[in-house]
Amino acid sequence: MLPSRTPTVHPATTTATTQTTQTTQTTQAVLLAAGVGRRLRPLTDDRPKCLVPVGGVPIVDRLVAQLRSCGIRRFVIATGYRAERLRRHLLERWADADLELRFVDNPDHATTNNLVTLWRCRDAVDADPVVVETDLVLEPGAVARVVSAGSAALISPYTDQMDGTSVAVGPTRDITQMYVGGEGSPQRGGFKTVNLTRFTHDDWTATIVPGLEAGRARGDHHRYYEHVIALALAAGRLAMQGVVIAPDAWAEVDTPDDLARAEAFVAKRPRATPMPTGIAAPRPATTERSADDVRPGIGATSGRAAAS
Repeated sequence: MLPSRTPTVHPATTTATTQTTQTTQTTQAVLLAAGVGRRLRPLTDDRPKCLVPVGGVPIVDRLVAQLRSCGIRRFVIATGYRAERLRRHLLERWADADLELRFVDNPDHATTNNLVTLWRCRDAVDADPVVVETDLVLEPGAVARVVSAGSAALISPYTDQMDGTSVAVGPTRDITQMYVGGEGSPQRGGFKTVNLTRFTHDDWTATIVPGLEAGRARGDHHRYYEHVIALALAAGRLAMQGVVIAPDAWAEVDTPDDLARAEAFVAKRPRATPMPTGIAAPRPATTERSADDVRPGIGATSGRAAAS
């Protein structure tokens, strides 16, 4: 069992200077968890979407456990909708784990998209980041494959049941083009992005952060951060590999139908819900207090995040 301790909580300030030293190993995860999750209401009336349980385990806890099993101990959590409830949940649930948690909040989450979310996190990232949208349920091996790569994106062969951003890849799985939101995508024979992306720190500081800055300056507040990747790929400023997983090796939870599919996915694959020894077992979601019951000031916040 891990020694009992409170996760380290650091302030994330928008005035900090981003370091430029490239690390050789991914040590930081950026969890995008600001969205309202409107399509899952009423389940999200009192909680962010990432706290909706699948197989009895909140989605975000699955992801934290999988990232932690890959050696990641440092997390930047972008919050927005029901931010205080998510902060309290993570600080309580992972109190016995040796984790560093840094929270970046977005009071404009209802009117911005995740390009702004990630821009708000820029000064909290000082290592090779793995950027994760927190509505994913994945087989554990998928996370490890991305974490061990260079700049890379998790992708899956497009099926008729999929929509959203897709990519074209070359013969060595290098990503040659990204179609944000699926616009203009030759979906047949293409690949769907699975919303888990890793950047080397050099790519993050030299390409992604400037692209986020430029997008914000243009007023691209409603765009996905993948728009920055698409522009960088097209301009030859970024090289990324596609890490391919099977269509039945993951689930994205946006709607009640998605949630039902995710429940079926987990029921067939118990190993998709790893919770390490020493971490408290999930309580039934109905026993948790709403954000309005929590005193402000748990953790440290600044910055902005996005809606989904």
